[in-house]
This record gives sequence, structure tokens and C-alpha cells, in this order.
Amino acid sequence: MVVDHLEFADVSAVPEVQVLEGGQVLTFRFGNGYGAVVARQDHLPALTAFEFCVLDCTPPGLRPTFDTPVASALLAGLSHGAVGGLLRQAQALPRHPALQAADAALRDELF
Repeated sequence: MVVDHLEFADVSAVPEVQVLEGGQVLTFRFGNGYGAVVARQDHLPALTAFEFCVLDCTPPGLRPTFDTPVASALLAGLSHGAVGGLLRQAQALPRHPALQAADAALRDELF
């Protein structure tokens, strides 16, 4: 099976890629505590082949989140360009509140 390598301009995270029969799943993790999962279905036209969901990447593990202005639900029927824009938005989100709280706790800690 030959699979195109998906690239998204201006997205700094290198995704974990899973190749599945009929498509790919890319999992991005950003330094702000968020990430995204992108699925591409090979049998759909390029203009509607993608799905996108924002991830909360703070412990205990990766999970979908719908509490960001980027996406309040799983988005389907997207183009490559639309997904690229959403990835850039997720990457630019402010630092996750859980990470901000951890940062504050560390600042207050005496070493």
C-alpha cells in the first residue's frame, strides 16, 4: 500500500501516524497541552476526506475535548486546507489550565 505523506504548513508538531486500511490517523501533540487527531479516509473526495478533533494531552492521557474555541465537536467532511487551519489554531491556543496550575505550583515550591 502506498500512502501519501500528509504535511500541514506552519504546524510544528510531528504527528504520530497510523496507517489503516482505507486511510490514516495522525495524532498531534502541542507544547501547550493540547493536540489534535486527524483522520483521512482514502475513499472520499479530497474536499471532504478529513475529520478533526482537538485533544486534551494533559494527564491522565489523550482524550477529546470540546471546551476550546477551535472545535466544539468532532468535525467531519473537511478539506486538507481546513484541517491545516484548525491545527494552527489548536497549536496557538493558550497554555492548558492544568499546565498553568502546575507551573504556578512549581513557582511556589521551595527547592
